[in-house]
Order: sequence, then structure tokens, then C-alpha cells
Amino acid sequence: MKTTTKALAILAIMALAIGCRDKASEKRIAELETRLAQMEGNKGTTVTPAPAATPEAAPVEEKPEGPLPNMEFSTTDHDFGTVDEGKKVTYTYKVKNTGQA
Repeated sequence: MKTTTKALAILAIMALAIGCRDKASEKRIAELETRLAQMEGNKGTTVTPAPAATPEAAPVEEKPEGPLPNMEFSTTDHDFGTVDEGKKVTYTYKVKNTGQA
């Protein structure tokens, strides 16, 4: 009977400690939100969600004037075959500038 009473007492103390900790956390979060709102220039403590982003037209890419580079690869893929795990393998691609820049 004593062990059951001790176990219940310990369980009650743990539940009380957990409950108090959660309220302290909520209070701390509320204080931080208030400070953040003040730093952002808001006078109230309410947090307003950001407005939804409006879809904008894609920016028009301007083509630069003058000669432009154009890269040409001798091969665009390479088969390494079977590679053991952890082994480093390398391959060098050959690139040629066929443009005028």
C-alpha cells in the first residue's frame, strides 16, 4: 500500500511539474511574440499573417549586347560502370567555346 501511495505521489508531482512548465513556456512565447511585434514596428500584440503572394508576370530576360559565348561539349554523359561504394571516380569533360566571346 505504501508503494502505491508513493508512486501516486511521485506521479502527481511529475504531472504538476509538467503542467507548470507548459504554462511558463506559453507565457515566454507570448512575451517573445510581443517583443518581436514591437521590433517590427507594430504597436499591438496581435500577429497578422503575411499577405498571400500575388502571381506576377515572369520578368522579361534582356539579351546582352555584343558577342556571346556558346559552349560545346564533346560528350554530355559518361558511363562509370560499376563503382564500389566509397570509391572516388572522376571524369573530365572537354568543353569548347564556339561563340564569339
